Amino acid sequence: MRSNCSKLPSTSFAALFFTTIGNVFEAVMTVFDYGIVLIIVFTGAALMLGHRSKAIELLIGVACG
Repeated sequence: MRSNCSKLPSTSFAALFFTTIGNVFEAVMTVFDYGIVLIIVFTGAALMLGHRSKAIELLIGVACG
């Protein structure tokens, strides 16, 4: 009688593949979140320095993007 162990490598490969994709996706989303925070901080600095129209433009861009 033959065991059904031949499916194990392909199953573990699929699990590893989707775990890797999940890790990459999480890393990309984290970088994207930090980018948004950086743009909002830059917008606040532009507003403090008197560049009101540029600050509003950046905030609208962040909100729409």
